[in-house]
Amino acid sequence: MHFDNVNSLVGRVGVRFAQDFGTPTWLTGAPSTFTAWVRPNFWYEFLGDPKTKFSSATGFIPFAADMGGTTFEINTGFSTDIGDGAAIYANASYLVGIGEHADGNAYDGKLGVKVAW
Repeated sequence: MHFDNVNSLVGRVGVRFAQDFGTPTWLTGAPSTFTAWVRPNFWYEFLGDPKTKFSSATGFIPFAADMGGTTFEINTGFSTDIGDGAAIYANASYLVGIGEHADGNAYDGKLGVKVAW
């Protein structure tokens, strides 16, 4: 197997809509913030065309993937303070190809804890 170098140039246009909500002090023992958001994004890959060559009895057989074009992503999530400089966060995304890449899609999710000290 032989991999060529891949050049990539990606552009993104998007916006983030967010809302902060205060949570009552009885819930955590101290005032905290709950933030929810949604982020729609348009992505465009200008250069993505990776190539791989597989070895065979007759020589290398090339395989190319056209990763260029436009995709749309919708991302939503939240974060909330849990005290002592710590916060819990989660987000989920769905990405779908547009136009000639309409047959591709992807899902992504994250759940974690942020700690500041």
